[in-house]
Amino acid sequence: MKFGFLIVSIFLCLSAAVPASVQAEEAVRGDAEMPAALTPETTQVEGVTAATLGPAKYPMFYDYQSNDSACGDYLKKQFKVKTGDEDDGTANSGMSLAPIYLQSQNSTNGWSGGQKVDYVQIPGLELKGYKIPEEYRKKAGILVTWTVRIESSRTAPYQVQDNLCSGDWEGTSYQGFPSGEVKTKLFVTSGAGTGNEKTKSVGPEACMTIPDGGKTEITEVKKEEEPPESSEPTPRSSVPIVPPASSYTMPPGDPTHTGSYLITPADYDGLLPAALDLEIRWINETSQQITSPAKMRSMIVTLMPEAEQANK
Repeated sequence: MKFGFLIVSIFLCLSAAVPASVQAEEAVRGDAEMPAALTPETTQVEGVTAATLGPAKYPMFYDYQSNDSACGDYLKKQFKVKTGDEDDGTANSGMSLAPIYLQSQNSTNGWSGGQKVDYVQIPGLELKGYKIPEEYRKKAGILVTWTVRIESSRTAPYQVQDNLCSGDWEGTSYQGFPSGEVKTKLFVTSGAGTGNEKTKSVGPEACMTIPDGGKTEITEVKKEEEPPESSEPTPRSSVPIVPPASSYTMPPGDPTHTGSYLITPADYDGLLPAALDLEIRWINETSQQITSPAKMRSMIVTLMPEAEQANK
């Protein structure tokens, strides 16, 4: 940069010897010949409502007190992927931190805690039909940045009786919700409305660690047999006892999650599409429920006329 500084210094020194009227004339002529600067164009969208994503895993069943030690021991075993778990929909190797869509091998009703998780759109963080001017398609860059506040909360304790163990289960299950990751990623669709739509993820995943969600418990008693139809109905005193969940406050820290990616012609064989649909998706890999509060997430899209300059 010393060379560039020297040139500027020489120019300033020479111009000092030129009459002011000549300098003014040259300045006007130079401004007239200079092309208009291409400035970045920015568009922003915001999530205006709260967004929630359910857990991806069962909790850690770290202890129990029960009349069914075999099922209690099975719940405590940490899940490990084995052949057959994906095929028959059963967590054969153990129930702790098993994928939420699998069922217990001791379930009497085929119950599972939820569906298989995948990346899904974050409500509000979507921009459809984003147009790229023809003159920019070979050289421009589209900088996409997103900021999402993510808060976690443990779910209610999971009922063991029938759902995870047989109806004969009686006792207390102690459950924990360990830390894990939530990830976001940019997905881009080209050719929307043409019948030749192509959606792909671009850039790396942005990751955020969700802190430990604490522990809870549930106590259940054995179900009574149904009385004969001819007898008078009696009150059911054996309804599962679910203690109220204790209050939970997230540990100190900044729950703000950020990510960014610069889309360039190189992502599309040297020529950006005429229009793109842009969206941010997220995936929860924890045993906790996560929430993004209303108006606490946004996506900013900036058209940068010179992608090469933006990358330097």
